[in-house]
Amino acid sequence: PNLCGLSVTAPFKQSMAAQCNSLDSEAGATGVVNTLVVDPHGMVTGHNTDVAGVRGALQRAGLGAAVKGRNGVVLGTGGAARAAAIALQQLGLEVTMLGRTLEPARAFAASHGVRLGSLQQRLLDELQPAVVVHATPVGSAGRPDEGGRLLPQWKPLPGTFVLDMVYQPVRTRLLADARAEGAVAVPGVEMFLTQAA
Repeated sequence: PNLCGLSVTAPFKQSMAAQCNSLDSEAGATGVVNTLVVDPHGMVTGHNTDVAGVRGALQRAGLGAAVKGRNGVVLGTGGAARAAAIALQQLGLEVTMLGRTLEPARAFAASHGVRLGSLQQRLLDELQPAVVVHATPVGSAGRPDEGGRLLPQWKPLPGTFVLDMVYQPVRTRLLADARAEGAVAVPGVEMFLTQAA
């Protein structure tokens, strides 16, 4: 009865959304929550702070209004990817989600005007995105693929904003490779700190 709130992480973000009495606009849009707040009467509101985290991290890195109408790509189709897609739309980008498994994201994509595609370097090259957000755990510390990255042959164009939602390690291979190509590398810890605030 003294619980005021809690954080939720994968794989419980979607199932906990169904346990809430209400959802904020971002949680309602994504269908996932990462923060639950309990009011004095016991009513639970679900929030998704990943959306603000992605948006804030990109804006602090220098992303401005010039990207409106350009392509933004999210690598992944899970709950974090949905939050990234909403954030990119809020920043005025045309969003495409690329993933290995598209079926779970079809309803979300259809209801939010997000395009779906298979996880291929060719699609990234064709889209020439202004922003790419990596929203899978690939490359995270402690995983078998630690130090790896999706689509290792893909090279962003100079000036592309590349946000890796992985925050451990802080410097991922994706970010190192992006920086070497002249892209703006945005560490996941920036998103993590924004959502925490």
